[in-house]
Amino acid sequence: MNNKENIFGERLRMLRSMKGNLSQKDFAVELGIPQPTLSSYESGKIKPTVDAIINIADKCGVSMDWLCGRDETFHLKSMGDVLSCLMEMYETNEISIKTTIHDRVDLEEKDATDDKDRNWIDLKVYHNEVWHNPEVTLNQDFCTAISKAYKLTQELRRYERTQESYEREKAYFIDYMSSVPLTKIDHSDIPEEEQRKRMLELMKEEWEAMEGNTDS
Repeated sequence: MNNKENIFGERLRMLRSMKGNLSQKDFAVELGIPQPTLSSYESGKIKPTVDAIINIADKCGVSMDWLCGRDETFHLKSMGDVLSCLMEMYETNEISIKTTIHDRVDLEEKDATDDKDRNWIDLKVYHNEVWHNPEVTLNQDFCTAISKAYKLTQELRRYERTQESYEREKAYFIDYMSSVPLTKIDHSDIPEEEQRKRMLELMKEEWEAMEGNTDS
């Protein structure tokens, strides 16, 4: 759950993570503030001034309300924000995303309505059972969450919900799912030699799987 006593610090750490897990030093340079000041903001030791909040909100492209915890929704304002969210998902242990990139146009196919004439990406998202949190209830699993989010958005697009109703339901649902924790891939403690060994083992498994499919 969010630490309501230091929501500003939590939001700063979230922004730093979404910018590629920048160090405090690099993030402080980007914000134009001393690194010790950033550290104190994140830990909650000191509270930012209004000018400091405005500066950080402007440079990170977020609202002051979100930064201060008055708005629970992180708003996507650029393709960089979209990429950051995707990277966060790719790095999550509990989620696997099978990605197929279709970026080549088949010159023999001239039907403009055919997907072969377009650049598109196929994403298949899986919940990794090995990382399943036993405390998560049936209504808090990833598939249910995506289904609910999609249904809500479609209801808004089809004018089946007012904007006010949609925002209220979205806020409630996000708050409900906020109690479900996620963990990140972290190989920093694995020696380089061991990483190469594991890489070769995975390549061997993938090759054998391909050979098995060919034989069948």
